[in-house]
Amino acid sequence: MIEKIEKIKDIKISKTTQIKIYLIIIFLSMLLLNILTPLIADDYSYALNINNEQLNGIKDIIEYQINHYLTWGGRTVAHTIGQLFLLLPKIVFSFCNSFVYTILVYLIYKHAKLDKEDKPILIPILHLLMFFTIPVLGQTTIWLIGSCNYLWTTTIIVFFLLQYRKNEKDTKLKTVLMFLFGIIAGWTNENTAVGLIVVGFLTTLFLNLEITKKKKLKFNIVKYQISGVIGSIVGFLTMILAPGNYVRNSLFVNNDPFILRTIKRAINITECLYDNILPLVIIVVILISINLYHKKKIDIKVWIYLLAAFLSTYAMVMAPTFAERSWFGVVIFINIAIVSLAYDLDSYHKIYKYILSNLLIIMTIFFIREYGVLAKDIYRLRVTWNERIEIIEKSEDKNFQFENFVTDNDKNPNYGIADITEKEEEWPNNLIAAYFNIESVRGIIK
Repeated sequence: MIEKIEKIKDIKISKTTQIKIYLIIIFLSMLLLNILTPLIADDYSYALNINNEQLNGIKDIIEYQINHYLTWGGRTVAHTIGQLFLLLPKIVFSFCNSFVYTILVYLIYKHAKLDKEDKPILIPILHLLMFFTIPVLGQTTIWLIGSCNYLWTTTIIVFFLLQYRKNEKDTKLKTVLMFLFGIIAGWTNENTAVGLIVVGFLTTLFLNLEITKKKKLKFNIVKYQISGVIGSIVGFLTMILAPGNYVRNSLFVNNDPFILRTIKRAINITECLYDNILPLVIIVVILISINLYHKKKIDIKVWIYLLAAFLSTYAMVMAPTFAERSWFGVVIFINIAIVSLAYDLDSYHKIYKYILSNLLIIMTIFFIREYGVLAKDIYRLRVTWNERIEIIEKSEDKNFQFENFVTDNDKNPNYGIADITEKEEEWPNNLIAAYFNIESVRGIIK
């Protein structure tokens, strides 16, 4: 028995294998939550074509997106992804969405790692940090349309920006591809795209500056990086200049002068910082202090990503509202800075290795409890919708009323989102009715 225990102790798992194991566990943990989540709210809106009938192919999606661009908003990339999945069984999205979340975790890790030695423990810590600090987690990483608007678009952006950290050959093909990729990345999400442009521009600028022997600054031109920035600006402008944005913004009436309105919004955003990213700010301050204490140079990318997070936040002064889910990209930029600051801690002193290990254990204990509560609450949402659908399909009636679903778990996908309201003509009741080809549906509010 003792010999068997000793043999187990002698087993060494390579760092690459550890990373794969961690990523598989992350994928499976997200997969369960995705499978439990039914279609809700905007999913029913985007599952219909312009004639308020269920989507029936790519042609319907193209027509819808043209109409949407002209009448409601410019997030064509995000909503096209969402509608493509709404053509397919929900289980397909559940697998793909869990995979994309896992990829995002790994991409953030790659931004910190680059060509350094692997530090597998940072991957589960990063996942847990995201789980606990992303506002309205379910809306941005589990809900179908919400995930396409935030998780998928941010993953595109983070992958695009990773190209700026590679020393690749500057070819014509690469220049063209980065321009096209930049258009897609910039055409994703308004405030996160602001951070994208900031990071792309500053990375291109600072990583290609060098001091010559004559102590003069020299800028090495990398065409594919410059074309990527230009492409992202083109995509960003295409998104924010959509006629639909002006139509939607006209619904928010504010008679304050522009300057006063902007100041009020800036103050409101600053107040919201406390509720949404204060823990992350504290972690950043601690990690910067540790690096300075050990007299370690802080990588320029840390400052660039923190600036991107700051500007992505205050870019929202131009928007009439700042939904909690809009903090998603800001949190991801800060997490890139955090992992970058923490990456070499174990090389400063061995005590940091034990601190990280203990931190992982403690966070995992809290995660298991929170995850169990969340899974149970999402299951309750699934049962609610399964019962509704069963009643609709079996009944000959065309008018329905259901008890409204309510949750106080801010990680539940349905938290903060309209379920079924009292008036049958209101959103989303009218579109849910259209989706199921019935006359009306309304809610009984508890």
